[in-house]
Amino acid sequence: MASLVCVFKIRHSRCEAVQNSITAVGGLHLEGETVLIKPNLVDPVSHTTGQIANPHLVEAVIKYCYREQAQMATDHFGR
Repeated sequence: MASLVCVFKIRHSRCEAVQNSITAVGGLHLEGETVLIKPNLVDPVSHTTGQIANPHLVEAVIKYCYREQAQMATDHFGR
């Protein structure tokens, strides 16, 4: 499977940018699928350094998966 990369400027919300990016590469069919989101959070540094994932973007991806009715591999977010 080929890798796809899509970049969108966040104009209104991170959730909207995530949705637009996924739609631009053909969408994801997540209903009933198990999803594991593994952000890069290995060092105790600020996300502004670029060394770790931006937690706000990770939250937007999680919200997208829930909206698409995906099953999360682990659920520690109080849903």
